[in-house]
Amino acid sequence: MNNSARRSIAPSVLSCCTRCKKSCCAICRISFPTTPIMSKLTAKIVYRLYHRSRRHSQPRWAHLADQGARRPVGYRAQIRALRQLRYALSLLPVTCEKFRFGVIGIVGESRKQWQAKARRAEELGYSTFLCWDHFDYALAPLPALLCAAAATERIRLGTLVLANDFRHPAVLAKDAATLDLLSEGRLELGIGAGWKESEYREAGIAFDAPAVRVRRLAESVAIIKQLWRGKPVQFKGEFYEIDGLVNKPRLYQHPHPPLVIGGARPQLLALAAREANTIALATRMNADGSPDFVDSLGPRVAAKVAYVREQAGERADTLEFQINVGGVIVTPDRAATAEQLAPTVGLSAAQLLDCAQALVGSEDEIVADLVERRERWASPTSALTSASWTR
Repeated sequence: MNNSARRSIAPSVLSCCTRCKKSCCAICRISFPTTPIMSKLTAKIVYRLYHRSRRHSQPRWAHLADQGARRPVGYRAQIRALRQLRYALSLLPVTCEKFRFGVIGIVGESRKQWQAKARRAEELGYSTFLCWDHFDYALAPLPALLCAAAATERIRLGTLVLANDFRHPAVLAKDAATLDLLSEGRLELGIGAGWKESEYREAGIAFDAPAVRVRRLAESVAIIKQLWRGKPVQFKGEFYEIDGLVNKPRLYQHPHPPLVIGGARPQLLALAAREANTIALATRMNADGSPDFVDSLGPRVAAKVAYVREQAGERADTLEFQINVGGVIVTPDRAATAEQLAPTVGLSAAQLLDCAQALVGSEDEIVADLVERRERWASPTSALTSASWTR
């Protein structure tokens, strides 16, 4: 198979793979999309990850792609092709079950601009379109995601993450169920204990001690999960009381949308290990609200992952870990760039290259970093890497 054939097939297969949660489903079939799956940089990175496996480049792949693109196939041929697709996907070192890329939408000055951004993220092949939850950003996350859902068909929609103290859990359970239903099962609900003291103070919301906020979050998660069952809920805790409430509408996803819990403190990570599907590994903040990048260095991240897996017990191998990458610098001179940038974040050059929130180097070096980090921190579980989109 020549290089041009490989280039035409690899993005198609990966687009098929990142578009759904299974290695083979009705969405995939054998017809591959022809649109680009990601930005130029991301496509090249994922393409190189894909080609780490040499066994996939068999002649039958060219035949399969040609068959799917040019003419429909009969039932038996389709089943045979699906089996070949499943086998080929099993050879990939990175699939949607192992590695996902999300993008955080921040700026949206109008409905047209926001929906165009969501559609673009879907066209580029990102797994999830995410929103933060802060008063000093333009859009409220849940209405913004509903607007994005109306403009897209496949991309998943998530919050990264909601501040628990901004919403009563009964209200959030209903809002989330509505978004899950109207998006036809694309919601991933992320929630955390809140961290930005300044916006709490400005909004007149009490900013309690971390232990108190984590206990309140634990009650919220319990209430939301119970309400999502669609049955009357009786709950009396330290912070909340529910008396026979039944949540409507019914969820689209069963048993419920994937739950993401983010944080950096041990109490919060322990809660996430028990209750969440995805663990968002956050970075501790300094007193001035800036990130403590030392908390994102390899040994710290490895310790957090090990702690989560220990707390999760039998659930450990089902968990997905998420890390937000705040900076991606593509450069042919990795060492010199690291030396130049490291002082701006209070790290040495070696520390910057080991920081989970940064990717620095050539495309091949970034690919190698992603693979190494997944194997070091998340394997055999899944990994979701998210980046901010500010324009």
